[in-house]
Amino acid sequence: MESVESIKDRNPDSNLTPIQLDVTSQDSINAAATFVSNTFGRLDVLINNAGVANGDQDIAKRHQINFATNVTGPVLMSIAFRELLLKSEKPYSLFVSSVVGSMTLAADPNSPVYRGPPNGETYRASKSALNMIVLQMLATRESSDPIKLFLIDPGMVRSNLTGKGLERTRLRNLRAGDPEDSARLYLSILEGRRDDEEGKFVHKDGQHPW
Repeated sequence: MESVESIKDRNPDSNLTPIQLDVTSQDSINAAATFVSNTFGRLDVLINNAGVANGDQDIAKRHQINFATNVTGPVLMSIAFRELLLKSEKPYSLFVSSVVGSMTLAADPNSPVYRGPPNGETYRASKSALNMIVLQMLATRESSDPIKLFLIDPGMVRSNLTGKGLERTRLRNLRAGDPEDSARLYLSILEGRRDDEEGKFVHKDGQHPW
């Protein structure tokens, strides 16, 4: 809510509407879909941007947390909001992944993402799984399906996902970029400037191999 109020303070004419949503809860997803249907009647864009990079020492716990949010959540969201997207004149469904989920790059010893951080394999595996989900959506959809699918790597940007305390500060200073760069990537897609790359694994400067 603080973020919403901050945006409205800068732009008093904004009609931004917050919705409480937990992508790991089917009840929460259903309630959000019902709210959008009753309030707006359609959905033009669905961006599956919820993500977590849990590195808990308990392997079962970190698998459950990462996969519930990064894989199962986007699947359930896509199902729940599909009918609302189909009511749009130009619907987009965007899935936020990561370059570390690229199987091609992960198998290349010369790739910068060949080796991940300790306990980071589960996050990487969850993004690879999400990539496969999108590939299967592309392979099984009808040719007349109007929903444009994109898999997106926003790059490492300053956010809560980059860690906490000193580690977070280090990543921000050395590696993490400006979140506005990611926003420009999304905007270029939604404005139709990258429609020729629909169905691809894209980033701001091009495409990643699957």
